[in-house]
Amino acid sequence: MSGTLSVRDGKKLARKNPLADKPARVNTIIRRGYFAGQEIIDKTRMHLEPAELQRFFSYLPVTSFWYPYFFVQYFYGCRLSEPALLLDEDISLDKQQIVIRRLKKVSEAAGYKEHVYPMDPRVLECVKTAQRWKVHREQQDNPFLFPSQRRRAKTGAERLSQLRNIDGWQAVSRFTAHRVFKAIAKALKLPDNLQHSHVLRHTRATLLLASGVAEEQVQYLLGHSNVQMTRRYLGVAESMRDALNSEVLRKGLGL
Repeated sequence: MSGTLSVRDGKKLARKNPLADKPARVNTIIRRGYFAGQEIIDKTRMHLEPAELQRFFSYLPVTSFWYPYFFVQYFYGCRLSEPALLLDEDISLDKQQIVIRRLKKVSEAAGYKEHVYPMDPRVLECVKTAQRWKVHREQQDNPFLFPSQRRRAKTGAERLSQLRNIDGWQAVSRFTAHRVFKAIAKALKLPDNLQHSHVLRHTRATLLLASGVAEEQVQYLLGHSNVQMTRRYLGVAESMRDALNSEVLRKGLGL
């Protein structure tokens, strides 16, 4: 009779059922034997807590080569390679302004987009420290503010390799910067997933919003293409406000 399934047809349908051959789900919960709340939080967060940020910058002497590099990265919410692309000519001590090259859009003809920002006294001191290091290492001819001690006439095909090379003069490598940051983060026993310097960018956005800075201002500082990207940090910023202690602000790590 048409429209009636035979026993053979029923067996075929059963074989085609994707769930038919799957075993029942088992209990996969793993017991830790202790309350792991902070571990769970650490695995998902992308920013440093104010106390961790304070410890990081306290670990580095302000007169060291790397303090200015990471402070500029933090202050302007830079990606790791962006401070390396600073040229001496990007700094105006008279106007107290700085040019930051944002690297996100690969499709842009120059490989970056330039922004002009004011320099406050903290950044100004970092610039002067970087300039003293150039004199100390006899690298005044290198056009980069954070120069590499190596010279290389040829560059690779990679965009960043090309950008950080001018007439054979090179900027410090982002790989070197990453290794330095990771070594400090490990020494401070920061969570494994926070042992990369991009957390400085996330932290800067979060702290500014927690301090009451307008979303549009944070958007411009970080070079976000739209304000929706900036608003991702709002939830965390709300919970961080109580952690903005006076010591963090005194060290210049707030606004």
